[in-house]
Amino acid sequence: MSNSEKHKKEFLDVVHRVCDAIRGMPLDNELAEYLNMHYGPNTGTYQTLSRLLRLGVEEGWVAYVEIEGPSYRRGRLAEIGFNTAGMSIESGLLCNVKGQYHSHTKGEI
Repeated sequence: MSNSEKHKKEFLDVVHRVCDAIRGMPLDNELAEYLNMHYGPNTGTYQTLSRLLRLGVEEGWVAYVEIEGPSYRRGRLAEIGFNTAGMSIESGLLCNVKGQYHSHTKGEI
């Protein structure tokens, strides 16, 4: 297994644990509070995900599609499924640009 596959698998393992924890919760303010409390910037999970996302950018599996040049990139990390609690997992990398308008029919976290 290459490092990039290892790091992506590690990232998805963490994401799947978060998805398991919030499975079935409505996308509302209570969920936002729960996520911030349990997975916010001062948590180990946040630090792990941040590290893995930075590695993913370097390895080319995060934000791998150029939208409007190298300053605006996106990429899908996981399809909708059971492991992701019915959500797709997307990545975005924006540097001094405003992202394109888009919407999510069931909401966005």
